[in-house]
Amino acid sequence: MTGFVSHISSLQGKECWSVVAGEGAGSIVCLDFGEKILRKAPLKNPHLSEEQRLFGAECTLMVHSAWRVSAFGKIQCGWRDSNEEGGPMLKGLSLLKDKRLVRVSVSPETYDLSLFFEQGITFQLFCDQTNDYDADQNYILFLGGLIYTVGVHSLLSVEQQTHAP
Repeated sequence: MTGFVSHISSLQGKECWSVVAGEGAGSIVCLDFGEKILRKAPLKNPHLSEEQRLFGAECTLMVHSAWRVSAFGKIQCGWRDSNEEGGPMLKGLSLLKDKRLVRVSVSPETYDLSLFFEQGITFQLFCDQTNDYDADQNYILFLGGLIYTVGVHSLLSVEQQTHAP
């Protein structure tokens, strides 16, 4: 746990420059932080911005579990909201784009995450994947050549990343 916490805490001060979510992704959200890394070949997904097609990130957080965004004294959106263009999910998640990460908090027992951004914006995720039969990972963090996966029952695994973005 200590290595994971220190590694994810290294994101403090870095900007979230890309948020990918919406129709076709269900409630899955990808957040990109830090340096933009030119891809060997651009992605072809027409739903991504040119920047997202051309660049990978120093760090990507892919969230499969329950999450919510809060700001301005209230919850802005959550994983169960409509992910249609112009809907509450995308509006709320857009608050994270171009904001610096101020602080990271990791629950020691569950690996729940709270990401605190500038301007009082918070992204929280809750590791709710407990069923071996139909569950997915809670979240995956790609950072520093490592892939951290918090899976079913909040079990943490680490492996080497075999290719760059």
